[in-house]
Amino acid sequence: MSDWKESSIERRDARHTKSSDEHKTTGRNKRNTKKWCKGKVGVEHKTECRKYDEVKKTSSKYFKTWRLLVCTVCGKEIATYYPTKKIKPEWVDK
Repeated sequence: MSDWKESSIERRDARHTKSSDEHKTTGRNKRNTKKWCKGKVGVEHKTECRKYDEVKKTSSKYFKTWRLLVCTVCGKEIATYYPTKKIKPEWVDK
């Protein structure tokens, strides 16, 4: 091959190969918005214990003793309690 063709091939290859010591950039890290109300960091959920039947609109007697911990602002279901669990959490109504 001629000199000009070899140099162009080397130049093109150099554009598409990175050296091992070159810093690799990663994608932007996402904020952890799952534990905050409406995804706004620093805004905590305002929780309330509700019956499963009220939230899910079911009429089955199977769910009568189930409870959900729900945020009153955004409606997120944070936790679920059903009587088969050994330890009753403090947020469950008496």
